[in-house]
Amino acid sequence: MEFIATDGTVWCAYVEAVPGSDPWPRHTPTRLPARHLRFESATESRAVTPVPAGAPFLPESRLRGLLERAVPLVPVAIVPAPPGDSWERARRAARSAAALLARGREILEGPAAIVADRAIGFVASLFGRPRARL
Repeated sequence: MEFIATDGTVWCAYVEAVPGSDPWPRHTPTRLPARHLRFESATESRAVTPVPAGAPFLPESRLRGLLERAVPLVPVAIVPAPPGDSWERARRAARSAAALLARGREILEGPAAIVADRAIGFVASLFGRPRARL
């Protein structure tokens, strides 16, 4: 839900799961467990807990009040996996899928065999290799 704060900043409000928490605790079944109301602007992130009923589809005045109480969130650094490692895993997965499709193709007949051929061709084309004829 998009709204404008009193200082003119555009914010987006949404309900988000709290990372690292039990999604289904055994207590308080009437409240959304492990959730907070998150506010995002172009430069800042904030959150408020507990999530009020009807959030984030509340009147703008109510969202502004919740934004004032919200706690700033600390940015989390995302460390990407090395490109070679993830690329190699994708290559191995594609080779395994192609081998599995090729084994399954041996027992198929008719339209199912055509579908299997196209799937084998697609997987092989992901890595620019010509497909082997069966």
